[in-house]
Amino acid sequence: MSGTPDIFEAIGADLSAAQTKKRRHFIPAIVIVAIAIGGLLAMLGLRSDFASMPAWRQASFVASWFVCLLLFPAVGVGLWFPSRGQKVALATVGVLLPVTATLGWPIVPAGGHAAGPCAAMTLSVGVVLVGVGAVSGAFAQRRSRSSTVWVATGLALASLVSVSCACPISEIDHLVFGHFAPAAGLAALGVLLGRWLHARMRG
Repeated sequence: MSGTPDIFEAIGADLSAAQTKKRRHFIPAIVIVAIAIGGLLAMLGLRSDFASMPAWRQASFVASWFVCLLLFPAVGVGLWFPSRGQKVALATVGVLLPVTATLGWPIVPAGGHAAGPCAAMTLSVGVVLVGVGAVSGAFAQRRSRSSTVWVATGLALASLVSVSCACPISEIDHLVFGHFAPAAGLAALGVLLGRWLHARMRG
Protein backbone atom coordinates (compact mmCIF):
# COMPACT_ATOMS: atom_id res chain seq x y z
CA MET A 1 0.00 0.00 0.00
CA SER A 2 3.01 2.27 0.37
CA GLY A 3 3.03 2.87 -3.37
CA THR A 4 -0.61 4.02 -3.50
CA PRO A 5 0.08 7.72 -2.78
CA ASP A 6 2.72 7.69 -5.52
CA ILE A 7 0.16 6.32 -7.98
CA PHE A 8 -2.34 9.03 -7.05
CA GLU A 9 0.35 11.67 -7.36
CA ALA A 10 1.31 10.36 -10.80
CA ILE A 11 -2.33 10.40 -11.94
CA GLY A 12 -2.74 13.90 -10.61
CA ALA A 13 0.40 15.04 -12.39
CA ASP A 14 -0.82 13.53 -15.67
CA LEU A 15 -4.19 15.26 -15.35
CA SER A 16 -2.53 18.55 -14.52
CA ALA A 17 -0.24 18.23 -17.53
CA ALA A 18 -3.22 17.44 -19.77
CA GLN A 19 -5.11 20.50 -18.53
CA THR A 20 -2.04 22.69 -19.08
CA LYS A 21 -1.70 21.40 -22.63
CA LYS A 22 -5.36 22.12 -23.35
CA ARG A 23 -5.00 25.66 -22.04
CA ARG A 24 -2.04 26.20 -24.36
CA HIS A 25 -4.32 25.39 -27.28
CA PHE A 26 -7.41 27.08 -25.90
CA ILE A 27 -6.10 30.51 -24.90
CA PRO A 28 -4.32 31.41 -28.18
CA ALA A 29 -7.34 30.20 -30.17
CA ILE A 30 -9.71 32.37 -28.11
CA VAL A 31 -7.40 35.37 -28.55
CA ILE A 32 -7.30 34.88 -32.34
CA VAL A 33 -11.10 34.50 -32.48
CA ALA A 34 -11.54 37.68 -30.39
CA ILE A 35 -9.19 39.58 -32.70
CA ALA A 36 -11.09 38.35 -35.77
CA ILE A 37 -14.44 39.39 -34.33
CA GLY A 38 -13.03 42.69 -33.07
CA GLY A 39 -11.65 43.39 -36.54
CA LEU A 40 -15.03 42.69 -38.10
CA LEU A 41 -16.84 45.04 -35.73
CA ALA A 42 -14.13 47.67 -36.20
CA MET A 43 -14.73 47.58 -39.96
CA LEU A 44 -18.52 47.43 -39.85
CA GLY A 45 -19.14 49.29 -36.61
CA LEU A 46 -21.76 48.49 -34.00
CA ARG A 47 -25.36 48.60 -35.18
CA SER A 48 -26.73 52.13 -35.10
CA ASP A 49 -29.46 51.29 -32.59
CA PHE A 50 -27.23 49.50 -30.07
CA ALA A 51 -27.00 52.43 -27.63
CA SER A 52 -30.79 52.90 -27.63
CA MET A 53 -31.58 49.23 -27.02
CA PRO A 54 -33.16 48.18 -23.72
CA ALA A 55 -30.60 47.19 -21.11
CA TRP A 56 -31.81 43.55 -21.13
CA ARG A 57 -31.04 43.24 -24.83
CA GLN A 58 -27.60 44.81 -24.50
CA ALA A 59 -26.92 42.41 -21.62
CA SER A 60 -28.05 39.51 -23.84
CA PHE A 61 -25.42 40.43 -26.42
CA VAL A 62 -22.67 40.69 -23.81
CA ALA A 63 -23.68 37.44 -22.11
CA SER A 64 -23.79 35.71 -25.52
CA TRP A 65 -20.10 36.46 -26.08
CA PHE A 66 -19.23 34.96 -22.72
CA VAL A 67 -21.27 31.79 -23.21
CA CYS A 68 -20.49 31.15 -26.89
CA LEU A 69 -16.79 31.99 -26.90
CA LEU A 70 -15.77 30.76 -23.45
CA LEU A 71 -18.18 28.33 -21.82
CA PHE A 72 -19.19 26.24 -24.86
CA PRO A 73 -15.59 25.76 -26.09
CA ALA A 74 -14.39 25.13 -22.52
CA VAL A 75 -16.76 22.16 -22.29
CA GLY A 76 -15.77 20.99 -25.76
CA VAL A 77 -12.03 20.92 -25.11
CA GLY A 78 -12.32 19.49 -21.61
CA LEU A 79 -11.43 22.47 -19.43
CA TRP A 80 -14.80 22.37 -17.69
CA PHE A 81 -16.85 19.28 -16.83
CA PRO A 82 -20.37 20.36 -15.84
CA SER A 83 -22.98 17.89 -14.66
CA ARG A 84 -25.71 16.69 -17.01
CA GLY A 85 -28.18 19.17 -15.56
CA GLN A 86 -25.68 21.99 -15.93
CA LYS A 87 -25.08 20.98 -19.55
CA VAL A 88 -28.80 21.10 -20.31
CA ALA A 89 -29.07 24.53 -18.67
CA LEU A 90 -25.98 25.79 -20.46
CA ALA A 91 -27.19 24.56 -23.86
CA THR A 92 -30.62 26.14 -23.33
CA VAL A 93 -29.27 29.48 -22.15
CA GLY A 94 -26.50 29.42 -24.75
CA VAL A 95 -28.99 29.17 -27.60
CA LEU A 96 -31.67 31.46 -26.17
CA LEU A 97 -29.31 34.34 -25.38
CA PRO A 98 -28.08 35.05 -28.93
CA VAL A 99 -31.52 34.33 -30.39
CA THR A 100 -33.13 36.77 -27.93
CA ALA A 101 -30.45 39.39 -28.54
CA THR A 102 -30.85 39.11 -32.31
CA LEU A 103 -34.66 39.09 -32.38
CA GLY A 104 -35.40 41.73 -29.78
CA TRP A 105 -38.96 42.52 -28.78
CA PRO A 106 -41.50 43.16 -30.12
CA ILE A 107 -40.69 41.10 -33.21
CA VAL A 108 -40.63 43.28 -36.33
CA PRO A 109 -42.69 41.91 -39.26
CA ALA A 110 -41.29 41.26 -42.72
CA GLY A 111 -40.00 44.35 -44.47
CA GLY A 112 -38.28 43.26 -47.66
CA HIS A 113 -34.61 43.87 -46.80
CA ALA A 114 -32.30 41.48 -48.67
CA ALA A 115 -30.91 38.66 -46.53
CA GLY A 116 -28.05 37.69 -48.87
CA PRO A 117 -25.34 40.07 -47.59
CA CYS A 118 -25.86 39.11 -43.93
CA ALA A 119 -26.10 35.42 -44.80
CA ALA A 120 -22.77 35.65 -46.63
CA MET A 121 -21.22 37.55 -43.73
CA THR A 122 -22.51 35.06 -41.15
CA LEU A 123 -21.09 32.15 -43.13
CA SER A 124 -17.79 33.93 -43.81
CA VAL A 125 -17.21 34.83 -40.17
CA GLY A 126 -18.26 31.34 -39.11
CA VAL A 127 -15.86 29.67 -41.53
CA VAL A 128 -13.01 31.72 -40.08
CA LEU A 129 -13.97 30.82 -36.50
CA VAL A 130 -14.44 27.13 -37.27
CA GLY A 131 -11.14 27.19 -39.14
CA VAL A 132 -9.39 28.54 -36.04
CA GLY A 133 -11.01 25.77 -34.01
CA ALA A 134 -9.86 23.15 -36.49
CA VAL A 135 -6.27 24.39 -36.69
CA SER A 136 -6.03 24.70 -32.89
CA GLY A 137 -7.11 21.07 -32.44
CA ALA A 138 -10.19 22.04 -30.43
CA PHE A 139 -12.32 19.33 -32.05
CA ALA A 140 -10.06 16.49 -30.91
CA GLN A 141 -9.16 17.44 -27.33
CA ARG A 142 -11.62 15.04 -25.69
CA ARG A 143 -12.31 11.37 -26.33
CA SER A 144 -16.05 11.83 -26.66
CA ARG A 145 -17.21 12.85 -30.13
CA SER A 146 -20.07 14.79 -28.54
CA SER A 147 -17.50 17.39 -27.53
CA THR A 148 -17.39 18.53 -31.14
CA VAL A 149 -21.00 19.71 -30.84
CA TRP A 150 -20.06 22.15 -28.08
CA VAL A 151 -17.18 23.64 -30.05
CA ALA A 152 -19.02 23.88 -33.38
CA THR A 153 -22.21 25.28 -31.86
CA GLY A 154 -20.35 27.84 -29.78
CA LEU A 155 -18.45 29.12 -32.82
CA ALA A 156 -21.58 29.21 -35.00
CA LEU A 157 -23.49 31.16 -32.34
CA ALA A 158 -20.53 33.53 -31.99
CA SER A 159 -20.77 34.18 -35.73
CA LEU A 160 -24.49 34.88 -35.36
CA VAL A 161 -23.91 37.34 -32.54
CA SER A 162 -21.05 39.05 -34.42
CA VAL A 163 -23.17 39.83 -37.46
CA SER A 164 -26.20 40.73 -35.34
CA CYS A 165 -24.06 43.24 -33.45
CA ALA A 166 -23.34 45.02 -36.74
CA CYS A 167 -26.67 44.64 -38.59
CA PRO A 168 -29.48 46.99 -37.44
CA ILE A 169 -32.22 45.27 -39.46
CA SER A 170 -34.73 43.59 -37.14
CA GLU A 171 -37.31 42.33 -39.64
CA ILE A 172 -38.16 38.69 -39.02
CA ASP A 173 -37.70 37.46 -42.60
CA HIS A 174 -34.28 39.08 -42.83
CA LEU A 175 -33.20 37.59 -39.51
CA VAL A 176 -34.45 34.10 -40.35
CA PHE A 177 -32.75 33.87 -43.75
CA GLY A 178 -29.81 36.20 -43.20
CA HIS A 179 -28.83 35.29 -39.63
CA PHE A 180 -30.47 32.21 -38.12
CA ALA A 181 -30.53 29.83 -41.08
CA PRO A 182 -26.85 30.42 -42.02
CA ALA A 183 -25.79 30.02 -38.38
CA ALA A 184 -27.74 26.76 -38.06
CA GLY A 185 -26.23 25.43 -41.28
CA LEU A 186 -22.80 26.47 -40.13
CA ALA A 187 -23.26 24.63 -36.83
CA ALA A 188 -24.27 21.46 -38.68
CA LEU A 189 -21.28 21.66 -41.04
CA GLY A 190 -19.00 22.45 -38.10
CA VAL A 191 -20.15 19.32 -36.29
CA LEU A 192 -19.52 17.18 -39.38
CA LEU A 193 -16.05 18.69 -39.85
CA GLY A 194 -15.34 18.37 -36.14
CA ARG A 195 -16.27 14.69 -36.05
CA TRP A 196 -14.14 14.00 -39.11
CA LEU A 197 -11.17 15.76 -37.50
CA HIS A 198 -11.88 13.99 -34.22
CA ALA A 199 -11.84 10.57 -35.89
CA ARG A 200 -8.71 11.41 -37.87
CA MET A 201 -6.69 12.92 -35.04
CA ARG A 202 -7.68 10.47 -32.34
CA GLY A 203 -8.07 7.42 -34.58
